[in-house]
Amino acid sequence: MLARLWLRSSRQSEADVLLAKMFELQKGDAGHWNFNYNLSKASYDVGGAYEENGNYQRAKEYYLKAYGRDYVNQFLDQRLADLHEKLGEPDQALEVLEKLKTWMQQQKGYEEQLKRLEERITRLRSRS
Repeated sequence: MLARLWLRSSRQSEADVLLAKMFELQKGDAGHWNFNYNLSKASYDVGGAYEENGNYQRAKEYYLKAYGRDYVNQFLDQRLADLHEKLGEPDQALEVLEKLKTWMQQQKGYEEQLKRLEERITRLRSRS
């Protein structure tokens, strides 16, 4: 959270040092679920701060650090797909959205979200 505040205050070099230390710690405690969850959440938050600052490439780097764990986070997946689109990477956006679609199809109560997601996938395919 401190790193996100620094990013918002344009103290990016300090934020980057803090984040590098945090990710270095992960190597020693990678099997601990709570640590991994907090690290993923921090990566998501920091990616959001970079995205707010218009630094889409750095945002994508941090979203990818949070992405690809054993669970699906529909909010992260949507934001990562958005970034891929902004960066002109429609194939990567489609890959993320297809993964999310598969997950939603296996869940109950996601009918409306799934419908909107399928419409988005169709629009994105028509443009690429």
